[in-house]
Amino acid sequence: MASNFPLLPGFAPTQEFKEHYKKEPTKYPLPRQATYEEPVVNNTPFLSTSHDHFNPKNVPRDSSKLYQPDWVYLDRHVLRFYGYFKESVVESNHENSRNRKVKVLFYLEDNSVSINEEKFENSGIPQGKFLKREKYVQENGKFLTAYDFRLGQAITLYGRSIYLYNCDDYTREFYEKAGQPQGPSEPYENDQWTSTVTNKWIPKKDAQMKEYLEKKLGGGKVNSEKQFLENDRKVLKFFARFEGAPFIVHYFLADDTIEVREVSLPNSGKDPFPVTFRRQKLAKNFALNQPGQTYAENFLRAEELAVGRPL
Repeated sequence: MASNFPLLPGFAPTQEFKEHYKKEPTKYPLPRQATYEEPVVNNTPFLSTSHDHFNPKNVPRDSSKLYQPDWVYLDRHVLRFYGYFKESVVESNHENSRNRKVKVLFYLEDNSVSINEEKFENSGIPQGKFLKREKYVQENGKFLTAYDFRLGQAITLYGRSIYLYNCDDYTREFYEKAGQPQGPSEPYENDQWTSTVTNKWIPKKDAQMKEYLEKKLGGGKVNSEKQFLENDRKVLKFFARFEGAPFIVHYFLADDTIEVREVSLPNSGKDPFPVTFRRQKLAKNFALNQPGQTYAENFLRAEELAVGRPL
């Protein structure tokens, strides 16, 4: 029989109430502890970095660990498992199923779990973050704990059966310290798609040979574009004088252009003229060329500019 009461806390007649909502600490036995070195200032310990340094003399040094919360005691302690799950592939002549490799991370500080999937090039599947970090509730209503992960067994998360076949060294030390050592690692068996596609021989790219062949066929990247990408916004600045007047010479390395600006001084009696020589390539030999003939190779270079040399 449906109830007319709203599904809100305190209105359901069959709702069970708890008297204590205090979060119970989960003190996992850690195999390693982060080493802490006290900073020294003027050959004296700097005691204002942590309150743990102000314990009474009759209290042991490690007594503060008994009162540390989980987010301090278990901070940055993560268990790492390697696994995969099978996904059926339809309408394909090359494969029937595909193994999707994942990395399962379990955070001891709050019993949360996250899953990251390895990215493979040209897989045709959106890969990366598979499950964001969260606390997972199992079918029995309890949260997932570190003791639910076992090598050689599958763990179910949101309908995905992930088979665990390996873990890192710290994870093995953690379970050995807890008295539940993990089993041996198992080799990963590639699926049909991985063995036929990813194991193909891929020739190494020769950039110089590629540029030579492209230019031989009339294409390729022009030198000016390469020079622009490498030297964009790189400018050489020189201070010069002409007939006692100060000038500023800018040489732009991106396109080998030059610009000359006169420095306008207050009360100099001259009209402020911003640009004496607009930005362009400075040709060495000025001549009236025929149509189609340019002096692209006969202009001033950056190597020819030096302090004390006339321009």
